[in-house]
This record gives sequence, C-alpha cells and structure tokens, in this order.
Amino acid sequence: MGFETKRYICWYALLLILLSSLFAQTNTDELETRLSKAKGKERLVPLAELAETYQYESPGKARKALKYGTEALELLKTFPDKKIQASILDSMCGAARYIGDDKAAKGYAEKSRSIAEEINDKQGIARALKSLARVSIRVGEFEKALEYCLDSEKIYKDLNDQEDLADTYNLIAIIYGDLGDYDKAVDYYSDALKIYEALNHQQGIAWMNNNIGFIYWNWKMFEKSLEHYFKALEIHKKLDNKRSISITRSNIGKVYRAQKKYEESLQFCADALEISEEIGDNSSTSTILNYMGETHMEMEDYRKALDYFNQSLEIKRDLNDKKMIAGVLINLASLDRRLGNYGKALQQAMEALDIAQQIKVKEETRDAYLELSETYEKINNHREALKYYKKYKEKHDSIFDEESSDKIAKLQVTLEMEKNKKEIAILKKDRERQRDITYFLIIFACLILVLAFVVYTRYRLKGRVTRALEKEIEERKLTEEKLRESEEKFRVLAERSVVGIWIIRDNVIKYANPRHLKIFGYTFEEMIGKNPLELVVEEDRPLVSQHLNKRMTGTDNSLSYEFKGCTKAGEIIHLESYGSLTHFQGQPAVLETVIDITDRKKVEMELLKVRKLESVGILAGGIAHDFNNLLTIIIGNISMTKMNLERENVDQKNFDLLEDAEKASYQATDLAQKFITFSEGGWIAPRKLTLSGLLKNTINFYPELGELHYNISIPDDLKPLYGDERQLKEVIINLLLNASEAMSSQNNEVSINAENITLLPGNEFLLKEGEYVKISIKDKGKGIPANQLEKIFDPYFSTKNQVTKKGLGLGLAICYSIIKKHEGHISVGSEVGSGTTVNVYLPAFLGKQAQVLIK
Repeated sequence: MGFETKRYICWYALLLILLSSLFAQTNTDELETRLSKAKGKERLVPLAELAETYQYESPGKARKALKYGTEALELLKTFPDKKIQASILDSMCGAARYIGDDKAAKGYAEKSRSIAEEINDKQGIARALKSLARVSIRVGEFEKALEYCLDSEKIYKDLNDQEDLADTYNLIAIIYGDLGDYDKAVDYYSDALKIYEALNHQQGIAWMNNNIGFIYWNWKMFEKSLEHYFKALEIHKKLDNKRSISITRSNIGKVYRAQKKYEESLQFCADALEISEEIGDNSSTSTILNYMGETHMEMEDYRKALDYFNQSLEIKRDLNDKKMIAGVLINLASLDRRLGNYGKALQQAMEALDIAQQIKVKEETRDAYLELSETYEKINNHREALKYYKKYKEKHDSIFDEESSDKIAKLQVTLEMEKNKKEIAILKKDRERQRDITYFLIIFACLILVLAFVVYTRYRLKGRVTRALEKEIEERKLTEEKLRESEEKFRVLAERSVVGIWIIRDNVIKYANPRHLKIFGYTFEEMIGKNPLELVVEEDRPLVSQHLNKRMTGTDNSLSYEFKGCTKAGEIIHLESYGSLTHFQGQPAVLETVIDITDRKKVEMELLKVRKLESVGILAGGIAHDFNNLLTIIIGNISMTKMNLERENVDQKNFDLLEDAEKASYQATDLAQKFITFSEGGWIAPRKLTLSGLLKNTINFYPELGELHYNISIPDDLKPLYGDERQLKEVIINLLLNASEAMSSQNNEVSINAENITLLPGNEFLLKEGEYVKISIKDKGKGIPANQLEKIFDPYFSTKNQVTKKGLGLGLAICYSIIKKHEGHISVGSEVGSGTTVNVYLPAFLGKQAQVLIK
C-alpha cells in the first residue's frame, strides 16, 4: 500500500470520527427538540432515548436521565408499555449507579428484571441481570454479581447476541480479577476481545486492551502492560471518550510507579485527575487520588501521600465502594507504619481486613495480612507477625500459583494467533512470487548437497574430537546447573532469613540479605561495595578486623563474637556475629550471620541496674533501721532534757542549743526514711490521685520549690494516677530540686507536661500493656554530659561537687526505686547547653485497681 493511499485513509478515518461526534451531539439536540414539541404519548420515545443516552455521560446528565426516566414512568401509567418500562428502569439504574446511589440503582434493576420476566423479554432480562451485577460489584458482593452474569451469559448465547455476550464476558472477567482469580479473568478477556475484533467494535477493543493491561500489571509484566494501555488510549482518543481516557491515563501512571518512574507516573495521574474532575466522575477521581498517594508514599513524601489518601477515602466512603475502601485503608496503615504510628496502623489494617474478608476479595485480604505482619514486626510482636505472614503467603500463593505462568503464555499465544491470522492473508499473496524462487532453490540445494558431502567427510575425520568435546560440554553444563541450583537455594534461604547475612571478600561487602539491610538502614545498592568496617564503631574495628582475617584463613575457632555497629542514621546498635569461610563466585569469602541484640543488651543493663540498686538498698535499709533506733533514743533524751530545763528556768541560750540538736535529729530521721524508701523493704499504699492536686500540694509544701517559675500543661482528659501520694511527692520534690539546682535564678523556668498514652505488648520500656500517664519535667539548666547519663540513677552518683553542695546523690536513685515499685518507668534525656528532660511513666487509675499495700 503506497504512502498516498495510507494518508487518504487516515484523513477519511478522522473525518468519520468528527462526523460521528457531530452526529451524536446533533442526535441529542434533535431528541430534546422533539421532546419539547411532543405531547401525550408522543413524548414517550424521546424521553426513553434521552434517559438511555444521558445515563453515563456526566453526573449532571445522569441526573437529567433520572428526571426524564421518572417523567416517562408517569406517562406509562396512562399509556402502558411493559417493554419500554423495563428499558427505562434499566437506564435509570445506570444513571443512579453513575452518581453513586447504589440502593436506588439496585431497586430500578430489580423492577426492570421483574417486568421483563413478566412479559418474557429475554433481552430485557439479560440486560437487567447485567445491571444487577454492576451494582453488586460496586457494593462488594462479587459472588452474587458472578451469578447474575452467568445467567445473563446463557441468555445472550441463546439469542446469539455477540456484542452483549462480549460485554458480559468482560464483566465476568472484571469480577474474577476482583476476586484474585486472574487465570479465569484472562480466559474471559480473551473471549471478549475475539468477539469485539470480529465485530470491529473499537470501544470494546479498547476496553479489552485496557483490562488485559491490568492483568499484565498484576503479573508484573510492565512493558506488556504499557503496550496494551497505550493501544487502548489511542482508541479512546479517537472516540473522544473522556472518562475512558482518564481511567486509562491513571492506569499508565500506575505502571510507571511500579517501574519507579515517579515523575511520569504523577504527570499521567494529574492529567487523568483533571479530566475526571471536569466530567464529575467521583469514582475515577477517588481512584486516581489513591494512585497519587501511593506514588508520593514511595517517594517518602508522606505529607502529600496522607492528604491524597484521606481525600480518596472520603469519596470512597460516600460511594460505599468497599473494595477500594479496603485498599485505601491498607495504604493509610502502611503510611502510619512508616511514620511510627503503629497503633493507628494496626487499627486501619484490621478494618481493611474485615472489609476484604466480608466481600471475599483475595488481593486486599492478602495485602492486609502483609501489612499486619510488618506492623507487628515493628513493635517486636514476632508471634503475631509470623501468624499474619503465614496467612499472607497462603493467600499470595493462591493468587499467583504455577498455573499463572501458563496463563501468561496462553494469553500471549492467543494474541499472537490473532496477529498471525492477519499475516497469513499477506503471505498467500506472496505465494506466487515464491514459486519463481523455487527453481533457484533447487539449484542451490544441489550445491548444498555437494558441500554437505564435503562437510560430512570432514565431520567423520573430526568425529572423535567432537564427541569428546560434547561430553566435556555436557559435564560442564551439569556442573553449572548444579551450581545455579545451589546458588538459588542459598538466595531463597537468605532472602527469607530472619537474621542478617552478608558475604565479604577482599574487605568489600559482596552480598547482603534484606534483613541485614534493614538492621543497618541501607539500600542494597548503598551496601554493596562498602568496607564492612565502615559499619562498625571505631573502638570495635580492630576486633571485627581480627575475626574477619582469621575466618578468611580458616583459623578462627570461636563460635561467635559481639561488637557495636553504626546504622545509616548514626544509631549505635549491639550485634552478635556467627561466620565461617565459604566460596562466593568461585573465590574464597567470609559468610557471616548478624543478629541485632540491642534490645537484649538494654534488658541486661536494666537488670544490672536493678540488681545494683537491690544490693545497695539492702545495705541502706539495714543501716537506716539501726540508725532510726539510735535517733529515737537521742530525740527522746533531748525531749526529756528540754522538759527538765523548762522546770528549772535554765538560760535560753542552752535551751536553743537543744532545739537545734532536736531539729538536726529530725532531719537525720528524714534521711533515714529516704534510705528505707530506697531499699526494697519500703511499702507503698497506692490509691487514686490527680496530677494537678499532687503538684499543688507538693510545690506549696516545699518553700524552695515556690521560687521556680512553672509552665504547666495538663489536659482536661488526663487520667488519674494510681500510686502512693507520699512517695510520689518525694519523686516530684527530688526532680524539681535537681532542676532548681541546675538553673540560675535569672533563668529558672520549669516546664511540666502530661499526656495519656497506651503501651502495647513488647514496648520499649518493658512495661505491662495498658493505660499510662506520661509526665515530662524539663529545665533550662546547663545539661548533663552524655558520658554521665548512663550513671545518673546509680546510688551516690551526683553531678554536683559534694564538698561544696548539699546532697549525697540519692535523689534520682530514690526516684528510680519508687517508680519501679509503682511498676512504672523513668528516663532522662539531656544535651549540654540545652537543659534536661525527665520522663516518668506511671499506671493510670482505671477504677479497677484495689487500694491495698504493695511491697
């Protein structure tokens, strides 16, 4: 075909499209004109045709379709016609579904079906069944939708209605896709495509390409997916179908996101969003907003991602689109997990799982399982994480089993066969030309025979050598195959391992599994090629280097060793390493497993601190009791002496000396009481307390605390505390005195903040799960050096000069002991020059605790 001919055909096609568009507009204008002039029964036909035409064009036109349909139904009461009535009700169903009124849509479809069955209108029955299926899909009732479609399929086959049969196949394929059965979806899409191509139905061909592109996207065959989406987009543009253009553009954006081409993805989605908002297509708008949120989440632009997800969820809830609601909730859960909002993430993932299981959609159920597993892993609840991961694998394998590969091949073969049919016609035309070439080939074949004889002779001479080479090649192939199998087994084990694995050769990291990357916070590309010592704190590098060298030479007999590593974010972590000599890519290398034992180290340090306090507490308690006994005698004797001196009218100066001695003795009694409180022998009498009352009584009682400037923020809904008032006062006094002594008189502001918190199992403070009150006390002092923070709760440790300042360093140790006996937690954070913050976590009073003595 010449260039000029092709050009004329293109111009002709464009002219046809333009004329079709003008005709469609002219047709609706003509119907409106006819309606305005018609009276009585004559209005019935234009009303019915306008309702059918306007039902899917835009939300405004859809409402117009409902208006015309209602007017037509009123007219039918005077001029009854059951067939037209069923048709109008079906058009009203489509319009109601388009604007999101699924309940009304279902009612119209059921009435249409009932009337069609009454008059035995097979076409009308099948049409109503399809409408009921579409409504059921919208509300997540996929099995019911499938039942409607299969009944519709039987009727269209009996009627030999190919176009409607293809539309039904497409609908069935969509349902199977939503249920995660992509194998059956492919079969029905292929059948629909064959019919549309036979009918040269361009809109149908476009939608089948769109849907097949979706299947390829699910199978992660992105180039094939794009090929079909762009075919569909080209047809939609020719047909000027704006809604279809918007949907296809958003699908292309989704594929680009899967390929990490984020700029292209956002551009296609933005274009699609502009079109969907222009035509008022809320369903497509919410889907596109969700896609854009997913892209921004992958780009770690979490603020924009949250905004898009919330907009999408609001629209989906208005439309009652349960499948998409579940999908958006999973995305929000993933976003909250990345932001560290684990409680909220679990809540959203659970809601998504409930919806997905309710409507029986496999893909969303699978994704909810995975999100729950990863969130529980984040909060170290490994039991729940493993439970949901097993469910995820089971659901994942049920969607993508070995038959999927066969279905991909089947789809490719089907499409290639359709292409080959067209090529056969061209090949037939070339047959005559091939006949002329045949004679030349015969002569050429004779020459080949001569050459073959020569080659055969030489082949016999080299036969033995060739057979030997073939044997050697075969053996090499077997060896390479075994090596590939071995490497694949190692890769699978390493990728699924719950411990970090790395391979080191020539002091360079050659491989790191996902768990190892997660421990250190690097991507695979960032990790490969690094010197392993770059991930080790400087003080432990000689130790790690020594073990690596010994393992490389096979002389390291130690089973494991511990060292401190440094993450990408600069966090110091404790690690335990096991390793041995191996071979990687044919060369000696060191293979090591690395376990993050940071949490274990924290627990060990906490236990060591508790045992140290217990030991000192036992000693302090024993001394305090004996000291109290002596003080009792001293105070008693002083009191008796004062009474005797009062009777004898002794000089006031001597009496004042006894007063001073008595006061000092009482202060010594208070000190002894602190030792007893610090020791394990102390008892607490917990009861319901309000933080505001506790602070007021404490600050007013202690004069030195009244000199500070307080900035107190306590929310109205703060839960009461459950604790011993006397001992908690002691904690507040010690903390405020420390803050006062750390600040100057010109800058003596103390901030006290409180909030309700809920601690989950396996929390970082090792506390029981439940409701707690967090109290934060912050001063504006000079701060505490980092090397002193670890010792801050040690008995008799003080940052003050004990020669010039009062205090024995028991204040924070007593606070620690009291808080631990209250089953709470206390921690200190400080930076030199920025002040110090003390965080106290105490159980909240829930009205269930018994007010009894607790030792």
